[in-house]
Amino acid sequence: MSKKKVISITDMTQKAYDCILQEGYAKKTCQQYWYCGVIPIRRYYEQQGNETYSPKSINDCVTWYREQYEQGAVYSVKFQNVRKIAAIMERIAAGKPYQWQSLTPWYIVRLPDSYCALLEDYAEQKRKKGCKETTIRGAKPIVKHFLMYAVSLGYECVRNITLSDVVSYIPKLAESYRRTGDALSILRGFGTYLYERGLTELHLGNAFSIKAPCRKKFHVGFTQEEATAIISGIDRSTACGKRDYAILMLALHTGLRGIDVLKRGRQKHLCP
Repeated sequence: MSKKKVISITDMTQKAYDCILQEGYAKKTCQQYWYCGVIPIRRYYEQQGNETYSPKSINDCVTWYREQYEQGAVYSVKFQNVRKIAAIMERIAAGKPYQWQSLTPWYIVRLPDSYCALLEDYAEQKRKKGCKETTIRGAKPIVKHFLMYAVSLGYECVRNITLSDVVSYIPKLAESYRRTGDALSILRGFGTYLYERGLTELHLGNAFSIKAPCRKKFHVGFTQEEATAIISGIDRSTACGKRDYAILMLALHTGLRGIDVLKRGRQKHLCP
């Protein structure tokens, strides 16, 4: 009776990394796989007091890093690279030849067959209307995102979707798609398709007619303590110091933009 061959995690991670090197990636990319993929896996095994590779142990490793990622303890780059190295090792352990392939996002849940058929029928209707394939490919993930939301609510058919469901969905859409207005435009078309096909009593096309809010960037200024420290650090015994003090006091107490401060300073002969 032959003994089962024991493979160390050091050897397995090295073999997986050699596969990465064979792809001919840039040096920086290879380093990323090493420091954010190989090293974290070895560190996990070391912490567990285990040096032997097994399908279960590597699955436990990936699960642990996923939990750390969900808790915000590690960045997505590390989690995804750990997944990639683990996937390569699984192929090596199974005696399968190495081939590059994209990993399915871990959070993706497959749509029910009825929703998949609905999505494909929608795409086919778009083709018949003359839509380009690139347009359809761009629309399908957004429609799928909405259908996944319907699945999460326990709906087996889109007819059960209510107006309040749509209202609750908008914030989730905004979290996933930066260009919310474009996504809403696609969903309006999908909602109209559902209504015209008699698949919903609620006209979801109208339900998605809400105007997307504009994204605004807010710049955080100095705290009062920080502003006081800056002002106090100016040497007002010199002409330049007095000039800088006047300019900063103007900015601090008036809220003027930098260009306006410069304009006022020139008028008062404070700025060159």
